[in-house]
Amino acid sequence: MTQEISRERLSDLLVDPREDLDFEVKCWLDLRGSNEDKATFAKAILAMANHGGGFVAIGLEETDAGIIEASNRPPTLDGYSQDLVNGIVHNYCDPPFHCAVHMVADPRGALFPIVVIPGAHRVPVRARRAGPHGNVVQNNGIYIRKPGPRSETPQSAQEWDELLARCLNNRR
Repeated sequence: MTQEISRERLSDLLVDPREDLDFEVKCWLDLRGSNEDKATFAKAILAMANHGGGFVAIGLEETDAGIIEASNRPPTLDGYSQDLVNGIVHNYCDPPFHCAVHMVADPRGALFPIVVIPGAHRVPVRARRAGPHGNVVQNNGIYIRKPGPRSETPQSAQEWDELLARCLNNRR
């Protein structure tokens, strides 16, 4: 996944959002203050990076009626700056990489942070540290995207093979 993403592509993600292997939604996470929320976000970006890149939209939640805006919108979106997001990447991801953060309007005009996670890593990206109390993210854990979609550790030889094949292809 390349870092150069058009505004139209980002806007399209919010027209009729659907979680997929390269698109995940997260509710309004407190990335400034909650270590649990930082770990939750880190797990999503670790899995997305190992999948080949993708997007995480913050401020949305999946319901039976589809994906809608999550409750508890913060008064400002200052807590979703590119510097803050990349600080979490630096603290949780090895090797670290750079994410772009875009404030994108949905069809009603409400802004949502969309984080662009690069792919094309030459080695599997692992968790540099565990989340609080060892929950959510495990130290040295490697996460991938799975159908559902879910972010989990590889559990089969096929899942490891696919991850390692992606990394080896990126070395060429």
